[in-house]
Formats: sequence, structure tokens, C-alpha cells
Amino acid sequence: MKDNNIFKRNNVETHKYTSLYRKHGLNDLKKASLMDRIDSKFVADISVLGCILEACKNDYTILDIQDTSIFKYENTYYDTLNYDLYRMHHNGKLNRYKIRQRHYSDTDQTYFEIKKKTNKKKPIRQE
Repeated sequence: MKDNNIFKRNNVETHKYTSLYRKHGLNDLKKASLMDRIDSKFVADISVLGCILEACKNDYTILDIQDTSIFKYENTYYDTLNYDLYRMHHNGKLNRYKIRQRHYSDTDQTYFEIKKKTNKKKPIRQE
């Protein structure tokens, strides 16, 4: 099986950067729901990841469960036979859906999510 860990493939010392962050536990997540967030995505070369992580260390905390801060998960996305949901995403269409199942192998937890993208900045999520 191919190793899909981008950090290992690119020799990024993740612990070096995750150890810079203040930690929070699962109990802290009750105070701040993961489903109530705005995601921003950027494209950057892996070589600048360390600089980005270091620059953000004072503004974010990192989840720590039993001395682990990096978790493995697998996504399964659902679509129509004609890939209509993917095509709408690719073409930037608003008022579209993303349907996925995410399995966290470290904790053996699975979540099913339906996310509706609207013309608003914040997507609507259901678990």
C-alpha cells in the first residue's frame, strides 16, 4: 500500500512544528464546535509549510489526544453516476452539496457529513 502521508514523503518534521503550539483536549472542543467554522484554502509549495506553521503558532491551538497531534483519516465521497456533485464543485457552482464519510483510524470513529455550499461565505453542514 502506498504511503499517502505528504509530511513523510517530503521529509517535513511535523513534531518540530506541532510542538510549538499550545495544546487543547477533547473536552475543550465542547466549547468550540468544529462544525461552526470558516475554511480558507491556499496553494503553497510544501517547502514553505514549516514557515507557515511557525507563523501561526500564537494564533491557534492544536488538538492533543494521548500525546498525539496528527491523526489519520480516510474520506469517502458520494456522488451521482455522472459525477454531478464533482462537476458542480469543479465549475464553481454555488448551491451545491458535498456528501462524505470520514473515518478516523486512530480512534475508530466515523462521521457522515452533508455539506451545502451556498452563495454565503459559510457552508451549511449536517452530521
